[in-house]
Amino acid sequence: MVSQGWLHKFKKRHGIRAHELQGEQLSADEPSANNFKEELAAFLKEGDHDKDFVYNADETGLNWKALPSRSLIARSPKRRKERVTVMVCANALGTNRIPLYLIGRAKTPRSFKNTKKPLVEYGYQRMAWIAVQLFKDWFIKIFIPEVMQLKKTGRTLPEIAFSDNAPAHPSAKYLNMVDEFVTVKFLPPNVTALIQPMDQGVIGTLKRHYRKQLLRQLLLAEDNTVQTVMSFYKKINVRDCCYMAAQSWSFLTQSTLRNSWNKILVGRRPSVGFVANEADQVMEEIIHSMTMTSICDECDKPDVERWMACDSEDQGQHLMNAEEIIAFISIHAADTEEEADGNEMD
Repeated sequence: MVSQGWLHKFKKRHGIRAHELQGEQLSADEPSANNFKEELAAFLKEGDHDKDFVYNADETGLNWKALPSRSLIARSPKRRKERVTVMVCANALGTNRIPLYLIGRAKTPRSFKNTKKPLVEYGYQRMAWIAVQLFKDWFIKIFIPEVMQLKKTGRTLPEIAFSDNAPAHPSAKYLNMVDEFVTVKFLPPNVTALIQPMDQGVIGTLKRHYRKQLLRQLLLAEDNTVQTVMSFYKKINVRDCCYMAAQSWSFLTQSTLRNSWNKILVGRRPSVGFVANEADQVMEEIIHSMTMTSICDECDKPDVERWMACDSEDQGQHLMNAEEIIAFISIHAADTEEEADGNEMD
């Protein structure tokens, strides 16, 4: 048994909060979405805000070593360690994408040692979830410096950033005190699936690009025998995940980023020359790569579609009940013992 005082301090330290359902967990509310769109349009017009300076951020879970269920890779007992949370953020014109913020479980993954800094920003939390302090770190150390780079061009318009009002996010009041040139607005809790830009194809397409890169990694094996490919797969680590994620983020077209804002910006139309569906194109490339990969050559399109959706409900955060908190504490203790034995994660 643990005391309420100890439990409160533990939850505070790890960003675990009891909270009513918010963010993306409620049923979609179209009237609220329409009201927010009108309010945002009025706000942007009143301040004469340039779309270059309007950003959206959202996080998602990524099962970074997942393969189709019919592949020859058996489900690993380490599956809980093979997911990360990824923060994505871009502006309304698709001209500025903030470097990805990847949250893993290890403070210093073994694969990071004696290597160059990964192409993404990295943070850690014992279950690889976003937490209040991690969001603060991202906002202050990554987002603010990145958008302030634009000020060097002589443009001094204020930045507008918005996200969903999730339990793992700091309050808007706190965020709005960080920098006088940055205003933060939260979406109503039940409209994110309808109008939040990063949820309108950006995250889904990013994950497809990532899984295409994962398959290409498997094709780099010395030969395409099942044994060799499976051995190569086991060596893929968090550092590889970071590089594949960064590369996938760079592959997203400006059109995909820009058009993700069509549902929230009043009067916005698809960009000229818009590629019909980048996600569909990537899917076809994935299916083609499957046929050349020995451990996945029996996978069909429905299996690939299930693979693409394997972490679609993972929002990168989790509201835990008392039983889950106790389990979390047990895992925390076990992992501490692992690291003490020198068995740090990859």
